[in-house]
Amino acid sequence: MTRTRDIIQRPPGTADTDEMQVVIVRVSDGVQRIDRPGWKPCNTWKDEFWWTDGNAGCDCNRRMFFARAVEPNEPEPACGENECGNTEFYVILRSPVAAS
Repeated sequence: MTRTRDIIQRPPGTADTDEMQVVIVRVSDGVQRIDRPGWKPCNTWKDEFWWTDGNAGCDCNRRMFFARAVEPNEPEPACGENECGNTEFYVILRSPVAAS
């Protein structure tokens, strides 16, 4: 189930293959970072579910993506080091054109 905090700004008529921009927001201080486009194949609208309800929908993965948006070589934490939940981060999914 998509968390109510996740914000989807998909323009009408957008194709699943169109690019989307992913903004990861840390709830504690409101800091926003744009996920690095192109470093993985999950930056088109067909990947909306992956970001909201799939593997990238939990805090443990969003914490890693948030860090990698600034430091691309951020290592993955060892299994069990990264607590999971769904309250630390939310995402804004939007069209790169609308983002400018």
